[in-house]
Amino acid sequence: MTAAQSLKIYEVLNKHFGDTADATTVVTEIEQIVENRLDQRAAILATKADVAEVKVDIIKWMVGFFIAQMTTQLAVLVSLLLRN
Repeated sequence: MTAAQSLKIYEVLNKHFGDTADATTVVTEIEQIVENRLDQRAAILATKADVAEVKVDIIKWMVGFFIAQMTTQLAVLVSLLLRN
């Protein structure tokens, strides 16, 4: 939560509570809740390193399937040519 957002919440709460201490306590609690939720969500997000690792794995699999497909096509072509 940014400082501007915290200040805005504080101003609204201070106007409704009329007590600075209560408004400060509520803003602090809201900031803590927001920080906890951000930390929880950050744990499940992929990092750039994770994405790069998956990208490398995908490329390896694509190359492997390409080689297998070309080998199969070549084998079929050779068997068709040798039949005649």
